[in-house]
Amino acid sequence: MQYLILECAVRAALIALGTGAVLRILRVKSAGARHAAWAGVLLLMLLLPAFAAWGPRASVRVLPAAPSQSASSEIYLFAPMLPADAHPAAPAVRPSAWNWGTCLLVVYLMGAFLLLTRLALGTLRAHTLVRRAAKRDGRLTSPSCAAPVTVGWLRPTVILPECWRTWPRAQLDAVLTHEGEHARRRDPLVEWLALLNRAIFWFHPLAWWLERHLSALAEEACDAAVLARGHDPYEYSGYLLELARSVGRMGARINIVGMAMPGSSLPQRIRQILARGPAPRLTRARAICLAAACVLVSAVFAAATVGRQPLIPQPPLPPAPAAAAAPAPVPTPPPHPAPAPAPPVQTPAPVPPAPPQPPEDRYANRRLIALFFDMGGMSADEQARAIGAASRFIDTQTQPADLVAILTVTGAGDVRVIQDFTGDRGKLTSYIARLSGGGGESVDADVRLDALLKATKLLGTFPDKKAVVYFAAGTTRTSTNDDHVRAVVEAAIKANVAFYPIDSAGLIASPPSPYLIGTGDAISISISETPVFNGTYTVRSDGVLSLPLVGDVKASGLSPTQLQTAINERAATVLKDPKVTVSVVGIRKGEK
Repeated sequence: MQYLILECAVRAALIALGTGAVLRILRVKSAGARHAAWAGVLLLMLLLPAFAAWGPRASVRVLPAAPSQSASSEIYLFAPMLPADAHPAAPAVRPSAWNWGTCLLVVYLMGAFLLLTRLALGTLRAHTLVRRAAKRDGRLTSPSCAAPVTVGWLRPTVILPECWRTWPRAQLDAVLTHEGEHARRRDPLVEWLALLNRAIFWFHPLAWWLERHLSALAEEACDAAVLARGHDPYEYSGYLLELARSVGRMGARINIVGMAMPGSSLPQRIRQILARGPAPRLTRARAICLAAACVLVSAVFAAATVGRQPLIPQPPLPPAPAAAAAPAPVPTPPPHPAPAPAPPVQTPAPVPPAPPQPPEDRYANRRLIALFFDMGGMSADEQARAIGAASRFIDTQTQPADLVAILTVTGAGDVRVIQDFTGDRGKLTSYIARLSGGGGESVDADVRLDALLKATKLLGTFPDKKAVVYFAAGTTRTSTNDDHVRAVVEAAIKANVAFYPIDSAGLIASPPSPYLIGTGDAISISISETPVFNGTYTVRSDGVLSLPLVGDVKASGLSPTQLQTAINERAATVLKDPKVTVSVVGIRKGEK
């Protein structure tokens, strides 16, 4: 069973990649069309287990898998210079007594059971919500809803919160249009199928992505229907933000299976509503091309069977030897004179085996990076900053194919190899975390230059280009060090070594104290030249500014630059790349 599930997961990933390529090539912008295409991928992913077991198949030959490499990821470039016991032998691998196939199947069934149970509970809550909803002025309402919600598979039902009668007529019309579009498109049914697919393929990232993406596309398509009805984008964005605040004040949305306002990915939706507006509708010809291309891609990847064909025909195996039979009797030869004794055979002297050649191809075309730590002269805080910077460098600046080594400087000025070049990021991070040394005492510049020269010569035994990230505290250089510096530079050029020094101190001068905004100040704000935002606002007695769409922003105690940053972050949730300008045009009473 586990092999069938894994095969279906691979097929589903290929179908999704093909569908995404078709949508990108045809440049489909309509949310409804993209929702239909990905809903087709969802349905096919649900049917794949049955189709893979009993459906028709077409054989597709591919190249054989690459032979497994028995060598470890660690490459000992410094092996000729390290003692024999520097690299411990790998422990013997014992055969596992666990049946890993059964264990994985048990883990899969447990995850599927938990998510199916959650889906069943959400479905029951949805039915309970519909049953307990009461009609108010011809509309179903429920005190459990903080925002409108559409539930139901075949006959979707719209349920409104109790406060809907206080809404303006335009807001009520926008909400009913949005939720009515959900009901017309059967979005609750698609959402339920997406959750079922996520429960079956819970280990597959595609199942989780499909559930979120289909929900976002459904909301986007319903937003397009509201705007097509003639509603103002700014007013509609305000309705969505107000509904989001209502849900936040209630604490959390109820856990049911259905489509609820304001929906998912609200900041992205508001940016699209305000900046670009609804996407153009898909023409009939492009819709036919899109459907045909998606069906063709899905059929190919769903029906194809991956088979293996050797690239070079293998010779037939020799026949197995027959079972040993009883030896036949040998006739006795007639008597004859004994032959003369044969001369003694000279045994050749054993030839010693040839020494193993260094595996230079293992590190060819690989980036070789050495982290060189000179802890002398560093305080405890500077050592912590250097170790943190090195760990971040390993996590964010290196690629999987890079090989990294760790070097340090001893108290006598010698270079010590802590870790040879390796691709094991966990081992590198562990060694870096245990580094220590120095105590704040100053180090002579000549001692540092001598350590750099030794590290350069150590790395120069290999022809490939090397990069050295040098962590050290600052030092004072005098004219007497010039010859030593030239020697290090010439050695680095010959050894093809590039140094990247990092000052661990990182001292920055403190800027002068800016003016801090207080209660009663008049603040002029301009955001992206949008009239709805531009104007002069007064800081309230509680230290807060109230802005359209953005809402309340804490201003008291902030500098104008800090307030500009805070408003920019809030405005970025409703506008694309806002440019905020803040200036103080009126000082509170009593300030000069």
